Amino acid sequence: LRDHAIGHATSTDGIHWQMDPANPVLTPETEGLWQVRSLLSAAVCHDGELFHMWYGGDDYSVSRVGYATSRDGTTWTRHPANPVFEGTAGSFDATWVLPNDVLLVGGIYRMWYGAAPNRVIGDSDDTIGYATSPDGVTWTRHPSPALEPTEEWEGFAVYGAGVDFDGSIYRMWYPGYGYEGGDPRIRVGLATSPDGIVWTRDPDNPIEVLGDFVSQPQVVRDFDIGGYVMIYTHDHPFYSVLRATSTCCSTDTLTWILPAAALAAGAEGSFFQTDVDVNSTAPGPSMMPVSYRFLWLPRGQNNSDPMASDVFVLDPGESMRHENILASVFGLEPNALGSLAIAADSESL
Repeated sequence: LRDHAIGHATSTDGIHWQMDPANPVLTPETEGLWQVRSLLSAAVCHDGELFHMWYGGDDYSVSRVGYATSRDGTTWTRHPANPVFEGTAGSFDATWVLPNDVLLVGGIYRMWYGAAPNRVIGDSDDTIGYATSPDGVTWTRHPSPALEPTEEWEGFAVYGAGVDFDGSIYRMWYPGYGYEGGDPRIRVGLATSPDGIVWTRDPDNPIEVLGDFVSQPQVVRDFDIGGYVMIYTHDHPFYSVLRATSTCCSTDTLTWILPAAALAAGAEGSFFQTDVDVNSTAPGPSMMPVSYRFLWLPRGQNNSDPMASDVFVLDPGESMRHENILASVFGLEPNALGSLAIAADSESL
C-alpha cells in the first residue's frame, strides 16, 4: 500500500493556498526500492537558484532520507545517490530517520530530523537528531540527539521540529507527545540554541494556545508583523493545516538612515533625484535571503508613523538598484525633500 506522497501548494499571503494541478509532485517509486511504501516529512529550502528537498522514504522496514531538486517546486529530479542519509545500526536513529527541517547557514546544510531506534512511532525513544552537509548529499550526523523527551508533557516523544535562524540564535518549535490524566496529548514547545546542537527549552512550554494533537510546525519570520508565522498540522479527528502568528520572540529590525533624498529642482536649472543601490553581502552571516523596505521621512514633518514601501527580498550575494526611488517606490511628485530609512532583517544588507 503506497499511502503517502508529497503535494505542493502556493500562496501570496500564507492564508489562501492554491493546490498545484500537478499534485502529487513526488510519489513512491516501484516495488523493491527503499521508498516503495510512502514519502514522508519533506524539508525544503531555496538557495537563490534551486529548491532543495529532503524527504523520508519508507519501505515497511526502515525509513531513510532522499534528496531532490527543482527550479519551480513542481517538477523534481531525484538524486542518483539516493538515499543520501540513513540511520546507524544500534544507534538512536537505527530504523527511523525523517527530515523535519533543513537550513542553509554559513554555506552548510543543517538538518534536524526525527529519529527512533525502532518502528514504534510515539515511543519514548523518539528524539530529534542533527546532521550537517556541504552539498546536501554527503551527511555527517551528530553522535547524540539534539533533543530528547524529558518533561512530563513531552515524556514519550519529541519529533517533527521546525527551526529558524536569525543570524545569531536558532529557535526550534517541536511537538511533544505525552499523557495527561491518562489521555494522549501532542503539544508544541519552543527551544533555543546558539549552535543548533545544544538546546535550552523555554520555561513556558508547552504553547497551550495551539491546542492538542499538533504536529509538523514550520515557522518563518514575517517582516510585516515583526514576528513569526507558523504553518502546522492538526490531526484529530481529521488532518488539517492551520496558521498562527506570534511576536513572542524578538525579530529586531536593523535600520540605516540616508540623511538626504530628493526629487526636486535645484539652482541654475539643475534637478536632483535619488538612486539607491542595495547589496546583500556574500556569503553573509546566515546565507539566507534578506528582507528590507524603505521609509520616507519628508522634511519638516512629524515622521513618527512614516510611509513605508513594499517589502523587497535579496538572495545572498544579490544586488538591486532603486532608480529615482522617491518616484519609483513611493510614487512622489516633485518637489519632494527629506530622508530615507532602510529597515532590514539582517546585517548582511
